[in-house]
Amino acid sequence: MIYFSCNLDSNFGIGVIVMRRHVITILGAGNSGLAHTAYFKHLGHEVRLFDFFQETVDRINQNGYIELTGYITDNIAFEAATTSMKDAVTGSEVIIVINPSQYHRKLAAELAKYLSPNQIIFINPGSTFGALAFKQALVDNGFTADVPIAESNTSVFPCRLIAPTKVYIGAKKDRILFSVFPSQGNLEKVSELVSSFLPEIQPVKNVLATSIDNTNPHVHVAPMILNCSWIESGQQFSFMHEAIGPTVEKIIAKMDAERLEIGKKLGLTLGKDLFSLQMQYE
Repeated sequence: MIYFSCNLDSNFGIGVIVMRRHVITILGAGNSGLAHTAYFKHLGHEVRLFDFFQETVDRINQNGYIELTGYITDNIAFEAATTSMKDAVTGSEVIIVINPSQYHRKLAAELAKYLSPNQIIFINPGSTFGALAFKQALVDNGFTADVPIAESNTSVFPCRLIAPTKVYIGAKKDRILFSVFPSQGNLEKVSELVSSFLPEIQPVKNVLATSIDNTNPHVHVAPMILNCSWIESGQQFSFMHEAIGPTVEKIIAKMDAERLEIGKKLGLTLGKDLFSLQMQYE
């Protein structure tokens, strides 16, 4: 189905002309999965949402909509959540994995039963070497056909789940890095497809770049370890605003400098396909 639809919505902060209606599957009904589901549905695409947990799927379908708050404020009608991988992926163009990396092998094992070679997998985000690990998981579960596996370095939405069908979105990023494995013969056409519904992607030459530009260990793990006593006390505090003081900030900066040196050793170029924390978040 081809159509033109101009969305000029101040709540979403976008002015996007949708030239083609895509069929998109999202694997994972957590905070980011719900945010992306609502966003793509708002743009006019057909979206299927998969989750392993029946109670999660039932709550979404019974509620009938996903509520977004914060940077985006809107209620998006949605009743297409399912625990059936077959129903979720059959006929879909792009299958987006939005789940913590410890669940990727389980998802790949189920997906391998129904995946077609003409489909595209997009791990959003890929964590570190996520596309390579997902490819191996598919092979381990009997799917050996060539299928492009894309990944991003981070999600376009920093968000939190505040109720089973309600997501708080803090902002929408202007740019996220994007690549495909294998990149040769796939990067241009896959990037063109994905950018038609997620224009914030910036293609880079291979998944080394998206993997090395994963900064979650810096901004999440380091402050968590260095504030473990505060966390164990049970007190409520703002992680990003209160857990990162001058000392923690210096340690994060040193970790980031080491990451950049690794990237350079792998042939990446600062400012082109390798970005410091300050470059990424400006």
